[in-house]
Amino acid sequence: MLLLALAEQGLTDEQIAKRMDIATSTLYEWYKLYPELSEAKREGAKSRDDEVEESLFIRARGGYEKKTITENRDKEGKLVGSTVKIEVLPGDPTAQVWWTKNRRPDRWRDTRPTDPPPSNSRPLKIELPEFTKEQTDALLDPERQGNLEIGE
Repeated sequence: MLLLALAEQGLTDEQIAKRMDIATSTLYEWYKLYPELSEAKREGAKSRDDEVEESLFIRARGGYEKKTITENRDKEGKLVGSTVKIEVLPGDPTAQVWWTKNRRPDRWRDTRPTDPPPSNSRPLKIELPEFTKEQTDALLDPERQGNLEIGE
């Protein structure tokens, strides 16, 4: 089925409609008329999403990747051995950050919501003494700031 093949490629509904040379609205109507079509599209997209999720997980945690380099065969063509290269893949910090922010947003999002103040809280009130003109002038004069006396 063409739709399933396109969905497995990771295409959006708009891209699928364009490839099928139909309007996106027509594709949506087909989804309504034929629920199995909608389900096939969803399953095709899910398999791609699963692949990407697995790849991201492997990239985030790191691991080993085996790569066959050469196969050794005898004169009859029978496989007698192979040389295998094992590559260590370190974990990728960018993938780790992306993974944790999306899988555990309550613990890893950039900003966390703050709790609203309790309903019985009141604004903080600080009472300052009134300043005389001489005290105010002393506050504004850098040479006299160290000699300022505040009090009753």
